[in-house]
Amino acid sequence: METIHGHRGGEADLRGRMLVSALGWLVGFGLVAAPALAVEPPKPTPELLTKGKELFKKECSVCHGAEGKGDGPAAYLLFPAPRDFTRGVFKLRSTPSGEPPLASDILRTITEGVPGSAMPGFPQLSEQDRWAIVYHLKKVGNVGEPEKAVTVKGVPPATPKRIARGKALYKDLKCWECHGEKGIGDGPSALTTKDDWGFPNPPNNFPQGVFKGGARPSDIYLRFTTGMDGSAMPSYEDSVRPDDRWSLVHYVKSLSGRRVVRQPGAGTIQAVRVKKLPAGPEDPGWAKVKPSSVPLMVLWQRMQWSHAVQVKAAHDGKRIAFLLAWEDETLGARPLKHHEFADAAALQFVLKPREGGDGPQFTMGDEDALVNIWYWRADREKAGQGSGRNVREGGGGARHSLVVPVAAATDGRGPVARIKRTPPVEDLNALGFGTVTPQSAAEQNVEGRSVRRGKGWAVLFTRTLDGEGPLDVRLAPGGSFPVAFAVCDGGVSDRDGKKAVSTWYTLRFEK
Repeated sequence: METIHGHRGGEADLRGRMLVSALGWLVGFGLVAAPALAVEPPKPTPELLTKGKELFKKECSVCHGAEGKGDGPAAYLLFPAPRDFTRGVFKLRSTPSGEPPLASDILRTITEGVPGSAMPGFPQLSEQDRWAIVYHLKKVGNVGEPEKAVTVKGVPPATPKRIARGKALYKDLKCWECHGEKGIGDGPSALTTKDDWGFPNPPNNFPQGVFKGGARPSDIYLRFTTGMDGSAMPSYEDSVRPDDRWSLVHYVKSLSGRRVVRQPGAGTIQAVRVKKLPAGPEDPGWAKVKPSSVPLMVLWQRMQWSHAVQVKAAHDGKRIAFLLAWEDETLGARPLKHHEFADAAALQFVLKPREGGDGPQFTMGDEDALVNIWYWRADREKAGQGSGRNVREGGGGARHSLVVPVAAATDGRGPVARIKRTPPVEDLNALGFGTVTPQSAAEQNVEGRSVRRGKGWAVLFTRTLDGEGPLDVRLAPGGSFPVAFAVCDGGVSDRDGKKAVSTWYTLRFEK
């Protein structure tokens, strides 16, 4: 959803293709959670390898490239860059440093994703399909079988004494040189750490709850034991005894408390039936609607981002309303300089699936699959409008005008601002990266309001269920539809592809 300060080149050609593509409509598109893992993995038959290659092209090539070299069309938007599987090097393993991973290690990464990166989980795929991708990756990287695996036997308790020991080891082993004294990834070496191929390799931020291989104590123990091949994180298997590694585990874990970052994967958002739609973000009617927490993954790694968006959805049979709420400590609402950007949020829907009924990637569709985007931007709000389109500081504070002058002239008495009044919510369409195009003024039919809540936003989106134009997604009571979300923190220069996003989730209507 490359929507902020959007790329609008080739609009005429894009609109022509869109009108042709809009002849089909997605009526149902369900995502289900993956079943429990089988006791025995399937055999890597030629049929399964062929299926894995097809699934990789469909689900993974947008980032990792058709041949798995990390050069997909989305790669330029991601930091760190997508993995080049042809090198056969895997960070997340339960095998000693330098050894290839177990097949089950790769399966778990595909299932759960990698927190703190742009690698989502794929629990919506069947276990058979995920195994197929595993075997394809092993073939691409010429990955053999490891000589041994690291077995984790029991987890010692996190006593105050053990945590204190871990803190001392953290200092003595100079973990702080990369991760910083408080573990937030700001040590003196943080800006110079690189991976084995010379690319920047930022240290982890533990207080944020980011644990790339999983947040369970046994997961963190494996990272200390096996290291993360290809990265700046070494193995301590030979230099630190197991009991001390457990002390490090519990100290590092204590830095995050109960906070754990999870990757988006799959889930359901219920659109409840109500007699009257809530009229604004603070309407008391929202109290009756249960929120769904949708994890977000940051596409451009940094120390802090919005880890999840709370989503509420309600409809009255004719119109639908969404309430999106998320944390955003750096207010970006009045960008006045070229290096300043606005906070923003978006919902994305599938307008036309691919041939055969498959939905497109969550990455803004593609040439064969059109998406419809509802996009809100903070700097387009205007205080005092009768429609209620305004931004207020949480707690009922003063209102701030957010109309931005886009040019200036003089009338002989001084500078006069020429104001471009763009609605705070726009109706957009896209066929892939760099194709985001706003609908015409006559076609704009999504409305929105926002409120600043403490250190965060709450934004309301409303529209008729069936839409009013050929480029509008058509929703209906009783149906299920794919929906994805994105949040941009303008205060830290988010824009275009630099944002936090979800994968496809299922919007299910209450009959």
